[in-house]
Amino acid sequence: MLFMNSPYLRTILGLLALKSLLGAGPDNQKNRSSQLPSFIGVAEVRSFLPGRMRLHIPSLRRNPKQCDYLGENLARVQSISRFEVNPVCGSVLIFYDAGAVDPRILLGAVIKLLGLEQEAENPRSRIGKEIGVFIKSLNGALIEKTGGLLDLDSALLLLFVGVGSYKTFIRKTGGPGGITYLWWATSLLNR
Repeated sequence: MLFMNSPYLRTILGLLALKSLLGAGPDNQKNRSSQLPSFIGVAEVRSFLPGRMRLHIPSLRRNPKQCDYLGENLARVQSISRFEVNPVCGSVLIFYDAGAVDPRILLGAVIKLLGLEQEAENPRSRIGKEIGVFIKSLNGALIEKTGGLLDLDSALLLLFVGVGSYKTFIRKTGGPGGITYLWWATSLLNR
């Protein structure tokens, strides 16, 4: 209890309070990467200090051609002093002249070099990506099995037209109405 009233403790607590008010504490150092945009699943800023940036880019994983392409282009930038592209984990560590280039511009350049602008503008969840892969696979299998006669869109169109016509003109009970199925069919045509 006697130590709590110590002038040393009050001085230390006062300095810590002043540091936190000025934003010079360790928490501010950790949150610097939050000052940069991070595109989850496309180009995530994993760490950032002025002059040093680590990015995680999943499309670089096990893709040595894309890693080499990125490396060749980063080597041409004069304000980048050193970089490391890791195809095993899909990361890029870039050391650059903080006075010569804005880190947001550098991040944008990496995204542009890799052709990831569309993904960065329209992010999808991992589950959404997997569903897209599944639908593409299903579409490919249907085209292969029908000898190119049907794809997934045309099969759904025929299904909706058939069920909608049946429910509208023959049987008028249960489930969505026939008009709903016909509406779904026309919305497939408008894609």
